[in-house]
Amino acid sequence: MAHRALSSFLSVLVVAGWCMFAYSSRSSAALERDLRTQIAMGWKDRAHLAEERDQLRSALTAMHKAATQMSSPGDGTKAAPDGSPPTEDSSAEGDESLVSQTGSVSSPIAVRASIRTAQMALTQLGYGVVKADGVMGPKTRRAIATFEQATGMAVTGTLGAETVHALKQAISKAGTD
Repeated sequence: MAHRALSSFLSVLVVAGWCMFAYSSRSSAALERDLRTQIAMGWKDRAHLAEERDQLRSALTAMHKAATQMSSPGDGTKAAPDGSPPTEDSSAEGDESLVSQTGSVSSPIAVRASIRTAQMALTQLGYGVVKADGVMGPKTRRAIATFEQATGMAVTGTLGAETVHALKQAISKAGTD
């Protein structure tokens, strides 16, 4: 009788073992499938982020060029709103709102695009979550000031040529890390 009970108990254990094996095999296959799906999504996300990084680099390069062209060397030249090279000042007096104290002419559209690009870069670099709306608000000024302080620049909280150049370098460096 004891022998029969032991035999029955071992039979139950064998059946339970096979059931657990079958369950774990099924679970392993499902887990492997889920992991493969997540890896594929990770590669897609990585490609998307690389594309965004390249777009930010291009935009920062354009912003840097625009900022450099908009800053006047003080020789009576002004950058055209379309980004063309500086020309002799002759007809910019008609629109006072687009003429800065340094004598450079800037397009509101170009300025908003530059600010929007800087906002995206500041967010990507971790200097705050700034809405990329092209408006120089208090959060944007604070993020710029934090970035300037972290990079050892004079803290202005404004988007000058030096800050644009530093943002461009930081984005390039972040892209290679």
